[in-house]
Amino acid sequence: MRSRDNAERTQRAVDFFEKLLVHTKGVYARQPFLLAEFQREIVQTLFGTETFDKESRSWVRRYNLAWLEMGRKNGKSELMAGIALLLTGGDDEEGAEVYGVAKDTDQASLVFNVARRMVELSPVLSQHFKIYPTNRRIVYPKTSSYYRVIAADALGNLGQDPHGILFDEIIAQPNGDLWDALKTGCGSRRQPLMVAATTAGDDPGSFAKIEHDFSARVLEDPKLAPRRFVFMRNAPKDVDPSDEAVWEDVNPAIEAGFLRRQVLRDEYESAKNNPREMRAFMQFRLNQWQDTPSTPWVSLADWNATAQMVVPDQLKGRRAFGGLVAGSVSDLTALCWTFPPTSEGQPWQVIWRHFLPEENLRDLIARTEGQAEVWAREDRLILTEGDQIDVARHVEVIEADLETFDVQQLAHDTHGVIGIVQQIMANHPRVPVGIAPNTPGTALLDWERLILAREYHHGADPVTTWQFGHVMVKDSVSGVLRIDRKNSVETVSAIYAAELALRRALLEPIPYAGVGIFTV
Repeated sequence: MRSRDNAERTQRAVDFFEKLLVHTKGVYARQPFLLAEFQREIVQTLFGTETFDKESRSWVRRYNLAWLEMGRKNGKSELMAGIALLLTGGDDEEGAEVYGVAKDTDQASLVFNVARRMVELSPVLSQHFKIYPTNRRIVYPKTSSYYRVIAADALGNLGQDPHGILFDEIIAQPNGDLWDALKTGCGSRRQPLMVAATTAGDDPGSFAKIEHDFSARVLEDPKLAPRRFVFMRNAPKDVDPSDEAVWEDVNPAIEAGFLRRQVLRDEYESAKNNPREMRAFMQFRLNQWQDTPSTPWVSLADWNATAQMVVPDQLKGRRAFGGLVAGSVSDLTALCWTFPPTSEGQPWQVIWRHFLPEENLRDLIARTEGQAEVWAREDRLILTEGDQIDVARHVEVIEADLETFDVQQLAHDTHGVIGIVQQIMANHPRVPVGIAPNTPGTALLDWERLILAREYHHGADPVTTWQFGHVMVKDSVSGVLRIDRKNSVETVSAIYAAELALRRALLEPIPYAGVGIFTV
């Protein structure tokens, strides 16, 4: 491929950033966007390197696709916003259609909001661009060009001929359909550009990982895709996460001065004894791809450190919130009662009831290396008749607890326990049933905080502790931490039941006269 560096085009792109754009956040806000060394490399390469197009018999941009992969807080959003504005109003393209795309509108708007603020803060750009915030659109009237946001589910509204595409966080895409549609949408433009920016993901079979692996191969052998530009900073698998030299290698923003090394030091210190935080540090700070979307949660050592005795008789009449979860119709079912503090300095206290069909005890004994036999002998397990959930026995235990504790609500999973819930409601027709939407979020981070602060006394319940050692959690793209029941090696019904109970308790709902039953 014939290619060359065009000094004039390179300088124009650099000048657009450094003379027209300003930073929008923090201590750098309103200051000129002086490109850091790694940003300059990206901008100069994308906008200054040309190849000869035989069809149009002209020199055009060499690269039509850029894969940018860095850890969080390395300035991807600011760089993408600047590129979006450059493609819209500084690329000599009539009627340029530039699209900011992500899984949903909120994610796609992250870059748009930065671009919008850049225009608002720039004395020059604010005179030449018009902003339509309601429609998430920035227009450059001189060439009838625009930059707008679309979500993945609005792909049908995509223009026929995009000049530029800013694709944010590829790891959020469930498959490559949107990617393929965007790549093939640039039909007649001479030099379209699609820029994809992402951090490392956690699904080795995902579309994002496939593109990552291919980009890594292109980095080694550009002939595989001569029109793909790759900028990647990833820590290797055997890296020492405490090595600050590695931090600098994978986070170019440290050397540039807008990612503080002390922030990473603080995060690493916090993560050293927390497997979930360490996994997040490796993925999001060291940009290391993970082999699974799940990770262990709080360490057993921290769990055991808050195993103070809980005496049920001392909780009579206390305000309580419940969680009811079945592992399966033939496995462990867990009922958890959570008791919020009644005064400052008092811990949260928790008790569990575990149910198991008697005919399945032998299997559980084998799975627990004999522990289940002891649990049954010590009445830690409530054995029920048959080989499936015994609704009547569950109802009997729950109703006894309703008489003992001041139960505010009982949250429940939708799988396996509906018959129990319906019976409770039928037996208590005078008890108002709380009707509410699904409980938002999860309480895992709050629960983690209580455990680490030694403010969550769980009584060293052995069945729950066994399950705790198997629980896996995962972060959603939106940052919500959830129990990963699918990838947890064993049943974690007790953990899920406790999380549901705590989730309801933390919402501080309006008290009902009796039990409010919520499906979450």
